Amino acid sequence: KVHVENVQSAFPVGPLAILYAAAKDLNLQDYISSVISKELAKPILCITLNQATAKVPLYRLADWIGASPLPKWEGINAQNLTRKHFEDALSALCYFTPQKTWENKGYLLQKTLTKAWRGTSREPAGAYYDITKQSYYGAHCPYGQLGHNEDGGTSLVIGFSMVVSKDIIIPFSARHFQEAERFT
Repeated sequence: KVHVENVQSAFPVGPLAILYAAAKDLNLQDYISSVISKELAKPILCITLNQATAKVPLYRLADWIGASPLPKWEGINAQNLTRKHFEDALSALCYFTPQKTWENKGYLLQKTLTKAWRGTSREPAGAYYDITKQSYYGAHCPYGQLGHNEDGGTSLVIGFSMVVSKDIIIPFSARHFQEAERFT
């Protein structure tokens, strides 16, 4: 019989572990590195996993990561993380260039991931999970849709997604997501 005298901290890892394993299996960081940058791949992975599980706000994200097993799994120095690390990662997805045009790497990343994960499938994707709620400025993007932005208002939004298709099948239970009806 096991007797526990003290628990220093506890962290629910079920959904996090499953989605982390799926991200590793799908080579998510390699795709992020190829479109954005290698140094932003880990912060974007952390944002993705947070949004799919705990939905902790940016100002608490560094603490959430420090309490999670992510530093050990990914070799992250949690003591050096700040909110700015994650803001910089999100800003790299869509930003205003010096030439006064929008550079939308979030859209390019979404397109790259969709193409890679759907493989040869011609059927519609089975599930999208938007993790950024990145505002899309303009009306010519075929993937932009009216939705709730990061401020809680309504605007045209587009973001980074995960796709499930007949070629890449990662089973997950929609019960894990609070807004499950949006993903089916």
